[in-house]
Amino acid sequence: MRYAISTTWRHDNPIDDGALQAMMADSKATAESDGIVEVVWFKLDAHTHGSILLYSSEEAYEKHQERLKEFRKTRTGITLLREEKGPSIAVLSEV
Repeated sequence: MRYAISTTWRHDNPIDDGALQAMMADSKATAESDGIVEVVWFKLDAHTHGSILLYSSEEAYEKHQERLKEFRKTRTGITLLREEKGPSIAVLSEV
């Protein structure tokens, strides 16, 4: 069963689309080994973005959280507004 997480982030400065795309490209190589199936970042407004991550399992999510906690400590100027997570109940590509 896949595991999904959705978050919303507030940036102190306007979002730099290119910087976020580069950050995602840099993390692409480790995504599969971290159990990440898909990541989508989307802009809500000039200072807010949302994300959707789909993990191969809840265990993969929990394992990846340790690395994310360390990474997030290095990030300044961005604040987590909300986080929702849970096991998937239906995934279009899997039905």
